[in-house]
Amino acid sequence: MASTPSTPWWKSDTTANRAARAAQIANYRDESTAADEVLIWTRRILWFSLFFTGALCWVSYEHFLARFTEPIVAIVAATLVTLVIELGKAKLGIYAVRIPFLDGFGAIWRTVESTFMWLGVLVFTVVVFWMSVYNSTKGAERFSLSTSRARTERVFAPNTADLDAQITDAQKRIDTANKNTWKGVVSYESQKAVTAESRTIQKLQGQKEALIAKQREDFERSRSFTDQDNGNTGSMVLAIGGFLELLQIILLIVSGACERVLDRKIAQQPATSSPAPSSTRPATTSAQQFQPIHYQHINGQHSGPQNSIERPRIGFQQAGTPQYAPESVAQPATPVAQIRTTFDPDAILRLSRSSILKDWKNDTNQHANTQSIAKRLINAVNDALKHFDNPDFLPENGQGWSEWMSVVVEMYCRWRAIEPEVFSEDYINTLWVEINKVNARLKAVQIPIENHV
Repeated sequence: MASTPSTPWWKSDTTANRAARAAQIANYRDESTAADEVLIWTRRILWFSLFFTGALCWVSYEHFLARFTEPIVAIVAATLVTLVIELGKAKLGIYAVRIPFLDGFGAIWRTVESTFMWLGVLVFTVVVFWMSVYNSTKGAERFSLSTSRARTERVFAPNTADLDAQITDAQKRIDTANKNTWKGVVSYESQKAVTAESRTIQKLQGQKEALIAKQREDFERSRSFTDQDNGNTGSMVLAIGGFLELLQIILLIVSGACERVLDRKIAQQPATSSPAPSSTRPATTSAQQFQPIHYQHINGQHSGPQNSIERPRIGFQQAGTPQYAPESVAQPATPVAQIRTTFDPDAILRLSRSSILKDWKNDTNQHANTQSIAKRLINAVNDALKHFDNPDFLPENGQGWSEWMSVVVEMYCRWRAIEPEVFSEDYINTLWVEINKVNARLKAVQIPIENHV
């Protein structure tokens, strides 16, 4: 039961059948409010977001526990902690929000045990939310940075193979020259060659050091870019986790408000008792088969049904809900004129002429497709042409009829050069035959036609 209309909902202290009311709210549908659809989607989005934050929580705990324990132990422990945190957020969070919305804050302070129970649930919900927020933000960020660095980490290895090969060749030439001796002494020419090659090696060593310094500078610059990108990824994961936690809090509050709205809707419905189904129907008299519902008029308004029959429920009808016959209304003795659609040839011509004028000069557009324009023009003419065989097609405005013919002829003259296959002589001859049918009917009823063609 909801609080009485004279008592604000936040001061109510009723706790009767809370579980039954929650189950009824979950299955209740009402077309007069969007609270039922909002409740369904808030719960779906809540569970989906819990799955995502649970994944962030799991990888954070597993990555931390795997550093000092066995992998299987880390997986099991991370799974258990994640289930406690995420299910605690969902189940106890819904319970903590549902009590003040459905029963009012008076139900919390009604007894000491109810106060401690609700405060305990609230504290547990706050703690698991804090743990989830930390894991979804800081923990997920650290995990992202750790895995990103492990994936992108490289060891500096300078590429000096070409210079090393040149240095090796020069050293070989020095060794060869030192073997060219005369009576144990290196010849003069060999000494000169050794000196030249030594100078070459010194130059190559200098080039090698410069190349290594350049490659290290490029490596450090690339690594700084990679670290910055990894940091941005971690910050993005942190932001996503934080916003999802905030979204879950909002969804819990919105779902509690929706339950309050639906609970009030259900409380406003009159209690109905449906008889048990039977294979045989009792015999009823004609007086029992139909009893009109009598309404009391107060200040020109219906005050509702005054007999024992209750109002039908708003929204979906459940099986077994009785249907109610409307109040009988006296039918007028005189016949009521039937409403018929007015056939207006002048309006047809105006619409067709407007459609033609909208497109017939559109060939100047460079991006226009002339075949599409021609098709639209033909359709605009046919919108009027299909009525010409109707004997009732008699335009009362002779000027409008003449203007329509004038526009059609000008359109044909313009588009005959653009799309000759569509606007051929056969087409205009066929069109003119249909126009002459209308002209003949107009002449018979003596409607003047201005010569605009």
